[in-house]
Amino acid sequence: MFQKRGRKSFILLIILFTIIIIHIILLSSISVSDIESNNQKSLNVISNEILLKSRRFVPDEGITQEFKEKIKTIPERAHVLIQLNKNPSIEERKMFEARGIKLLSYIPNNAWLASIASKDVEAVSQLSDVRFIDEILPEDKLSPAIRERGIGKHAINEDGTVSLSADEINQSYMSNLYKYNTNNWALYVNQSDLKTGTYTYYSHASDIFNNKNQTEVRNITKT
Repeated sequence: MFQKRGRKSFILLIILFTIIIIHIILLSSISVSDIESNNQKSLNVISNEILLKSRRFVPDEGITQEFKEKIKTIPERAHVLIQLNKNPSIEERKMFEARGIKLLSYIPNNAWLASIASKDVEAVSQLSDVRFIDEILPEDKLSPAIRERGIGKHAINEDGTVSLSADEINQSYMSNLYKYNTNNWALYVNQSDLKTGTYTYYSHASDIFNNKNQTEVRNITKT
């Protein structure tokens, strides 16, 4: 009798131990899955963050009906902020242009200052590669350096008006300087329609205490 009870108790212990092990495995699996899911969501948020000179934000997908109606009232073409699902190839850019989207200046991440045909806004908003479209705010058009420190003396006329060359204005649109953590900055320049040849460039920076630094002159060759 004692042996039978002992065997039953032993079997029950094995069953109970097995149930506990299965429970632990299931909990671990769920926890790992949740962690991976949360990590993926965090990566998606980072990759969809638009880094303008004036602001940084993660836009909701799509385009508001209000902005669609506003675009329709603009003659011929409207300038917009557009975000794509990925950075397009040259062929894809040609495809976008054929559909009424002209990509002008790149903005991290996967966003562009763009010109779209006003009459095609409905079709453009339905393209699978287009994630987000919105208006360009007034502060987005002005460099933070100008807002914070004003216009350089070389551009101020005697009567107080400001004169900037076409090249200076164009370069401002093609360049994007942004701070991505406490101590580091990134400079992105997207310049198209360059002729074949070798180009030189360098970067320099200074602060309010007149501390200055400059890179060496570097070369880039377009063939």
